[in-house]
Amino acid sequence: MNPDISEEEINQALIDPNTQIFQQALLGSSRSSQATSTLSQVQSRHNDILRIERQIAELGQLFNELGIMVTEQEIHIDNIDRRAAETENKLKDGSQELTRAVRFARLVREKKWWCFWLCVIIIIIIVVIVVVTHFVNHSSSSGSSSSSTPTATITIGATPTPTP
Repeated sequence: MNPDISEEEINQALIDPNTQIFQQALLGSSRSSQATSTLSQVQSRHNDILRIERQIAELGQLFNELGIMVTEQEIHIDNIDRRAAETENKLKDGSQELTRAVRFARLVREKKWWCFWLCVIIIIIIVVIVVVTHFVNHSSSSGSSSSSTPTATITIGATPTPTP
């Protein structure tokens, strides 16, 4: 560190390894301010690197926790997906049932009209039969009492007696 060092100082540094050569050199040299600023920059970078390392470790921990949460939520998502598929199937079945119900209601309505018209026709036939029967009965009873032709009565078992 110090180019102006004597042989004696070199030997002393080699004999005693605990001697702080670099610190003494920094204090004794003219470049001590430059070395001090370099040392502070190195320490600052070292602290920044340690801070970044801690942040990366925290970020890794967050990713692990996020992975665990995703895994836990996957069960719920699968359940939701299954229920959505069931709902879709039930909607399709319901739509088919509704289509059949509409068709059945239309057929029932049509059959009701057929039954209505059949009842109307039967009632008309019954009325016609009653009117015709009443008319025939009424005309036959009024025809026998109003005839003006004489009728002869014959008695059986009586003998005629001569008249003088």
